Amino acid sequence: MHRCDLHVIVCPFSNPLWVDELMADLREQPVNLHLPDCIKGNVGAGRAAGFAMGNAEFVSFADHDDRILPGAVSACIAALDADSTLGAVFTGEQVVNDELKPIRGADVSPYSPEMHRHFPSHVHGLIVMRRALVEPLLDDLPLLRAIPEWWLTLSIAKTARLERVPMVGRLWRWHYQQATRSMRREVGLERRVIAGLFV
Repeated sequence: MHRCDLHVIVCPFSNPLWVDELMADLREQPVNLHLPDCIKGNVGAGRAAGFAMGNAEFVSFADHDDRILPGAVSACIAALDADSTLGAVFTGEQVVNDELKPIRGADVSPYSPEMHRHFPSHVHGLIVMRRALVEPLLDDLPLLRAIPEWWLTLSIAKTARLERVPMVGRLWRWHYQQATRSMRREVGLERRVIAGLFV
């Protein structure tokens, strides 16, 4: 058993080639892989089910269209081990197109607690969190149907520190079928609600 439980929500519309690529990536990572059911129209409910699986001290997730790069999970666990005040850590990421070609420069900039405090936004990359901080939030996670990860990381940031590991750990495919684009209206509404809660 590994120290990190990681879940992937695979839906009927997921590209099977991309899923296979991700699964190959994850076989090289020190994670216990879980596959919760796809709950149509409610990413938060799927995330809540995924985070509840297993009992490792750390939890994470990957999207079916992501690529997770070698060493990413290990680097995050090492950072959490080195500082007990950290509630979650995340790697840098590279935004890519369908063929994994970079769309813009990689983001490995340091995490800014002040910006997160005054401009609520989602932290991107591979995110590894302490289970003890995530579990109390699981009952409310299904209320966020489109972007539950934003609310989750912001909630953790209110009680513990976050930090970015200075490496690219995730390739984020930017395409028209992804939830943040196919659920554009819900994303806009939830962003405004989340901003009101945390500003």
